[in-house]
This record gives sequence, structure tokens and C-alpha cells, in this order.
Amino acid sequence: MRILKKITRLFQGEAPDKSVPSPEFPASEGTSSKNEPEPGFNPGEVDNIFEELLNDIGFLISRLNYVGKNAREQEEKRMEAMRRLQALGPEAEEAVGTLVPKLFGEKAQERQLALQTLECIDAGWQQHEQVIGQIPFILEKLNKGYPIGSKAIDILSAIGAPAVPFLLDALRPDSGRDDFFRSNALRCLNKMEPPTEALPAIIETTLKQSSSAQMLEAAADAICAHSDWATPNTPFILPLLEKEETKLRSKALKALSHSTAIDDSALPPLFGCLADESEEIRNGAINILAGCESDAASEFYEGVVTKQGELNEEDLKTAFERLQHVFTKSTVEDFRSSRMRFINNLSWYNLEFQQALDKPRLLLGSILDILKQKEAARPDLSEHLMRIFEKQPGDAIQESCLALLGKIPENKEPVLAFLVSQLNQVSAPLRPKMVHTLEQLDPQWIAHPTAVSFVNNLIDGLDTSGRQADSAEALLAIGDAAAPLLVSRLEQSEQRVIQQTLLDILGKLGSRAEINVATLLKIKERCANTHTLMALNELISKLGKEG
Repeated sequence: MRILKKITRLFQGEAPDKSVPSPEFPASEGTSSKNEPEPGFNPGEVDNIFEELLNDIGFLISRLNYVGKNAREQEEKRMEAMRRLQALGPEAEEAVGTLVPKLFGEKAQERQLALQTLECIDAGWQQHEQVIGQIPFILEKLNKGYPIGSKAIDILSAIGAPAVPFLLDALRPDSGRDDFFRSNALRCLNKMEPPTEALPAIIETTLKQSSSAQMLEAAADAICAHSDWATPNTPFILPLLEKEETKLRSKALKALSHSTAIDDSALPPLFGCLADESEEIRNGAINILAGCESDAASEFYEGVVTKQGELNEEDLKTAFERLQHVFTKSTVEDFRSSRMRFINNLSWYNLEFQQALDKPRLLLGSILDILKQKEAARPDLSEHLMRIFEKQPGDAIQESCLALLGKIPENKEPVLAFLVSQLNQVSAPLRPKMVHTLEQLDPQWIAHPTAVSFVNNLIDGLDTSGRQADSAEALLAIGDAAAPLLVSRLEQSEQRVIQQTLLDILGKLGSRAEINVATLLKIKERCANTHTLMALNELISKLGKEG
């Protein structure tokens, strides 16, 4: 009877304590203080029974739903049961059905351990009959957000054909399910391979008839997953580009990128995306239009570049109307009674006004990005590109202008003169790209009279307060091409600051530049300044080692 009670306690999750007498069975008179067992009782036998229980599948399955005295104990017992089931592997097959609900538990660690346990028991556990029998239970989890809903999508899509009738039923308009649930059901079908025969028709119907952003996003995802569906659905995807939801428009653009039916009828909504506030939207439209050859598109691009980013009359009128609205709808009394509300409204309309002003610049930047991806640029655009470069400061637009100017070899003299004149006007990161464009137009650009004059002006700036750092940085950006001019000025100059700065720049250019060591030795013979001599020796030594 005593052993039976101890075993009962074992089933309740308590290991035998062999060092302390049980309060239920106090030691009788005459027993030793060491709590020696009664004749016939073997503590080791109880341990063996306990160990056998911890490897009994039925016992471990019951432990998966263990309810303890507190949350910590409960979690520990359940997770220990999972670990032991993992060790049993395929032998624990009957635990599959009980483990499935654990995939949707509250604790991330428990969910992860349940998944690992199922994979140890059966690598293809999603096809197990115990899992298929729980499709209705799993289906209900589609109304949950991440990560529960995502896990349900993964499981149902992996189950495959047995789950299809349930998913199709959920997608019916009269199913009573909300858009979030139905969009997740559609995502389940999207992920199935091969796709169910009904899916293409469901996608087309959704694109044509649904007004739900969630359903439309799921339909766009399906087209991205099955790219051959994009072309026939192009007319139904294009209207999505005019929706308010940025995420939906982004997915629509990704779906359209698979289409081979981008003709002139598709251009207006795509053009509208080029001035979108979202960079993701602009880039999506740019990537599609860059691969589209169309006279109508070329004409539109040329018109935008010709305007050089100026705000057209219609946009300007709209912007002012938005800004004036706050004044026409408000009185002095309104202002006095609710000053902060008036200021907030003014800030809001000012933001809209600023966004309207930014649109032409965004559009211009997008058009330049498209033209940049073309093989060649039209020669008649060079003048406009130079004006844009000058009037629209900003690395992104100016970099695009440089890339395009480098593709126009015709009439390069004015372009060379213009770019050289701008070398000291742009940001430091842009200068190497300007030099690259100059080299594209003429490898000997540094010999151009304007370039020689510009470099000499930079060298003069090395001894002018406030110009030294920028002049040195600009000379370094010009790089190897400037080396002969630098050495020539070094030979001519008597100013110590200019000499030492030129030597420092030449040292940074190193053997990459064509530096005549013989000329440096001649300069050394005539040099009387100790600091300049040291710098010359260092440069000559460095060139000798690198050579």
C-alpha cells in the first residue's frame, strides 16, 4: 500500500525523496533515524518505475497537457515531455495529434520545441492522418496575426489537397469570414504546389471584384508566385496602382514586373508612380518602365527633362488651393478661440504644399533613373542635363545627370567645360564620379584649357585660408590625371605650404600616378627648406619601394 501511494505521487510529478520521512507515513517507534525502508521495499525499484514512466508514450502524451501548481512548473513539465518524445523519434508517432495544438501556444519556446519534436517524430508530419484530422482546428488560426496566423498558413499549405475544400469554403463571399481570414486562406492556396485548379479563376475574380486591400494584396502575391499569370491579369492589376495603400501598390508593381503586356495603355498609371512619395513605389515603376520601349514613353521622358524639374501650372495651382483652404475656411475669431488648432491645420496644409512642390523633382529623378538604364542617351538632351545638374542640387539627381552625360560623346567640348567648372561646386562624394564622366568623354580631359586653369586655381587655394582642405580634397578626387600638373607646380612654386601639401597629395596618389622621379630629384637639389626636403625624401623613397 505504501509503495502504491508513492507511485501515485510519481504520477503527480513528484520524485521520491529518500532522505526525509514522509509525513503521511511517520517513522514508527523503534525505527532508525536514517529512515531505513521496511523489509520488502526497494527504493531503487521506485526509481526504475519512475524512469519507465518518463519513457512511456502514453504518460508523456498526458504530460503535454500537464497542469501544475504554477506556470513555471507547468511549462517545465510539458517541455521535458517534448524533449523525451524527441528522443523516442518515430516510436512516438501517436503523440503527433497532441503536439499540433502546441504549435499555436502562447510561449515562443514551447512552439519551437513542439515543431522540433514533430520533425523528430516524422519529417513529413504535415501529411500525418492525425494532422489532417485537425484541419478545422488549424483553419481557425487563420484569423490570428503573426506568428500564429503565419504558422497556420504554412501548415495548411503543406497539408495540400486535403485542406483545399476547407479553404475554398472559407473564400466564398457568404462564408461569414472577414477579409483578413479570407486573405490568409487565399495565401494558403498560393503556397500550395502544384496550385489547385480553381486558383487562377479565384485570383482573377478577386482582382476584378474585391475592394479589400487585404484580398487584393493576397491576389498580387499569388501572381508573383506564379509569374505566368501576370500577363493575362495585367488589365486588372493596373487599377491597383491608383489605390491609397502603399503596400498594395508595391505588391501590384511586383506583380506587373512579370507581365509581358506593358503597352501604351499601361503607361499613365505607371507614370503616376514615378512621383510617389514612397521610394519603393518609385523604384518599382522605374524598373518596369526601364524595360519598356515605347515612343509615347520616350516623348514623356523628354518632356519632363526639358522642363528641368519645374512645377507646371496645374500642380502649382493645386498646391496653392490646398494652402489657401485653411485661410478661406477660418476667421480671426476661429484663430483667437483655437489658436493651436489653427496652427496645426496650417502645418498640415503646408506639408501638403511642400509635397506638391516636391513632386516634379521626384518625377524628374525617376525619369533620369529610367534613362540611365538605357544603352544610350539622346544628344539633344545634354544641354538640359547640364541645366538640371546646376539647378537641382542633390547627389542623386546630379549623379544621374553625370551618368547620362557620359553616354553622349557628341558635342563634348561644352560639356567638358561645364563639368570642369562644377568640380569644386559639388559634394565630395560626387567628385570621383564627375572625374569618371570626364574620362569617359575624353581620357585626356585634364589637358583641356579649362581643366588646367581649374587645377591651377585649386593649387593656389592650398595657400588660402578657408580653401586648403577643400582644394586638397578636390585635387585628390581628380586623382592620377592631375599628377603631371601637380609636379609641374611643385617645380615652380616657392611657397612652402603649397610645396608640402602637393607632396602630401602626390604621396597619397603613389605609384598609380605617373610621377617623374627624376624631376623630384631636381627639385630636391634646389630645395632649401628642411621640412620640404623631408617630405621629398619620403615621397622618393615610397615611389622607389612601390616601383
